[in-house]
Amino acid sequence: MRGASGVRTSHKKERSGYGSMFRCLKDPSVLITLSCLTCKARHVKCDESKPVCFRCQKLGVLCGGYRTKKEWYPPSSSTSAKVLLPRTQYLSQPLTSLFDTTDEQRYFALFSEKIVAELLPYFDPNPWRYMILQACAAEPSIRHAATAIGALGKTFESAQSGRGRRPGVIHHRAPALGGPTDAAQRVKGRISRKEQIEEAVLHHQYALQQYHKAIKQMQNIASGNTIRTALITCIIIACFENLHGNQDSASTQLQSGIALLQEWKKSERDATKYPMGFSSPAPDEIEDYLVQFFGRVEIQSMSFRDARPAECHLQLQEEGKEVIQQMPALLTSINQARVYLDLITRRMMHFTAAMNYFQASYAQYLHASATSVAGPWIDSKLYPNVTKILQHPPSNDPYFSGQQDLNSEMSSWFMAFTPLLNRSIEAGGQDCISALTLSIVATTVSISLRAAFIKAEEEYSLFESDFNSIVNQAELLLKTLELRTPKTKPTLAFSFDLGVIPPLYLTSVKCRVLEIRKKALELLTKYPRREGLWDSVTTAALGRWVIEMEEEASDEGFVPEQSTVRKPCIAVDWLERKATMTCLKMDKETGRFMGRRKEITW
Repeated sequence: MRGASGVRTSHKKERSGYGSMFRCLKDPSVLITLSCLTCKARHVKCDESKPVCFRCQKLGVLCGGYRTKKEWYPPSSSTSAKVLLPRTQYLSQPLTSLFDTTDEQRYFALFSEKIVAELLPYFDPNPWRYMILQACAAEPSIRHAATAIGALGKTFESAQSGRGRRPGVIHHRAPALGGPTDAAQRVKGRISRKEQIEEAVLHHQYALQQYHKAIKQMQNIASGNTIRTALITCIIIACFENLHGNQDSASTQLQSGIALLQEWKKSERDATKYPMGFSSPAPDEIEDYLVQFFGRVEIQSMSFRDARPAECHLQLQEEGKEVIQQMPALLTSINQARVYLDLITRRMMHFTAAMNYFQASYAQYLHASATSVAGPWIDSKLYPNVTKILQHPPSNDPYFSGQQDLNSEMSSWFMAFTPLLNRSIEAGGQDCISALTLSIVATTVSISLRAAFIKAEEEYSLFESDFNSIVNQAELLLKTLELRTPKTKPTLAFSFDLGVIPPLYLTSVKCRVLEIRKKALELLTKYPRREGLWDSVTTAALGRWVIEMEEEASDEGFVPEQSTVRKPCIAVDWLERKATMTCLKMDKETGRFMGRRKEITW
């Protein structure tokens, strides 16, 4: 057979993600591929139709056409991972012609080279980076949104460099979302604080311009978007809204994406075999990674605010149960452990949300004896033997049996994961960070499950060792993460994934040991960051307020049940730079729970 240049090539095809590929006999380093550029970049098989391939038309992406000259690819490319994503080095070349101005290219370069990977610090960011950058290359609206995020990164960096404090004013400090410029560096460059602030304003204005351009283009082409493009659009918009402080808008975007994906799954064959967050029923349209990503997005959304009716949670609480039952006895990789933990976590959150639907029936137990209680909402003030009842629940109660099933799943996961955790901690680096994150999250899920039926705050003393484990592992994780982050590297201190903030917050408000609670607050404050819809500094302010109110009536560290705080909550207005904290606490005279409120500013 003759190649494009007349060089004789072998007739044996190479197996690769690029489609038909031949190796030159004269020079084995020369490969001639017949697949289109888009399929080659995405590592999928190309049908080699001319002038554009049918696969690209089906997915609604721009076909890059075919190259005629010979190219060399490293041998590893023939065994690339099964992912519908491009390599970033391939993406960097054509992107130079996709920008209208040098400023646009400069801000996007910051996003693509630094920020996109920093958005997922707890796990391997490469699949995420490939997915987002490939979407940026194919869809201008997503590219403009990414450019806007890059401009926000410069905004935070400049604002932190020029931010000052008014003397004599106590601030509840907001998280440092940009790496501060060293003071000596600022003096050397003769840049004043005022100039830094003015520069931040210019970066912010450009970010808003790019974001509005992205929204306008999304509206113009919405009808022609593929489901995959629409899902990635939800992600990138939610990311910008989160960084900009519009958490409600970000939550709405994420929930829209969840609903869109669930509707798409219903239309696919055997959809029940592919639970949310595990795998895709049609990987040619939406890859497994994107389905798994939205499984974690749903967990995050439920942890913040979930407006879906209880009937929805009742339908979804069994999703993934059959897959979890087939979990291997030993988990061999971080991603494998993560996927199974996500399935269990989603089941737990749907289970507890569905339980709340029936909490009104708790009233029927108020005048019943402890032995006749048929449901889970037990108050230890009414039933002193509550711990004994919880340890030996009625076997015929559906709520308790549901809890036991989930506890069994968590126990199996811990047994399968522990050897991997030990190896990863010993190895250090990214593996250590990822494994510790999974362990902390799993311990938090386990506490939430076992405490599902507890009504008295003092019963959380049963989980002292678990809370202590969360604090110790979080400290090791954050120190390891800090060592891996260069001091001079700009960072947003923002993660799209949940990591340490919800576990440390739970510890600060529920743990009954003051020393452990204060250690959790110290970590939230010392390592300021934002994770999805959660913010560490405002969360620490809420935890500190809860501790202060409970310490008012503490006796040598012991807080009586009637002095504990219930339902602490915080509403943050990032644009106005203020937050309102609320909670319930029992009034000593009336014996009723009364609302408490406090506002903070920064």
